[in-house]
Amino acid sequence: MVIAWVPRASDRAPVEYICVSGSGQLHWSATISSSTAQGTDKIIALRADDPLFWLERGRYLLLAERPTDAGRCFDQALDAAPRDPVALNARARTHLSLGELDQALVLLEHACSLDDGVAELWNNRGVAQARAGDLEGAMASFERALVLDPHDASVLCNRAMALVGDGRHHQALDDLASSVQCDPDCITAWSVKGATHLRLGQLRMARHAFLQASSLAWSHGAPKRHGAAMTALAGAIGLVNRARGED
Repeated sequence: MVIAWVPRASDRAPVEYICVSGSGQLHWSATISSSTAQGTDKIIALRADDPLFWLERGRYLLLAERPTDAGRCFDQALDAAPRDPVALNARARTHLSLGELDQALVLLEHACSLDDGVAELWNNRGVAQARAGDLEGAMASFERALVLDPHDASVLCNRAMALVGDGRHHQALDDLASSVQCDPDCITAWSVKGATHLRLGQLRMARHAFLQASSLAWSHGAPKRHGAAMTALAGAIGLVNRARGED
């Protein structure tokens, strides 16, 4: 069990504890006892009038795949710190996960104007722009992110997905090769790589990429959390096998 920091804040503000188990489950408690701590990997103590409280609570709600509830927490953080790029980015991510692109873009543009030196902000901005159909803007945002962090596998993968959407499959494969080189455990990059090879009729390479994604997903415990994605991967591998006559 690890006890994290308690930010300095008003003594009158109640302390609430975020308890996180090894499986990613979480709950909150006003007090900590031996029964509360049992089976808990991490306990974070925060005061409810501190923006960090709402940011941490929102992050763990995102891990629990509850983006609407997480968004409410990030709104609380922004009420306390409306010009905090971290809070703006966090709230934008919940909008992205819910498909609310206009809201996400407004927040990300504001965040980038406040701090243009954070690759994650530009990466998320590029994702929002690509999903909104602004490919030129997305490419500019991804390029800025890669200037700041040339080895960010997530940026390379997201740019590749935007290129696939524009029909530029060979360019996308270059980015995907770089992405898995930077992070060999990037499941999304391997999955997109497999789908892109499949579109180009490159069955052997498609099968290899899909199998790599599937193996990583199993080793990371993804089947319990992403059943639909695992089903799609299994279907893709079966499709490639049938195309190669390997049923």
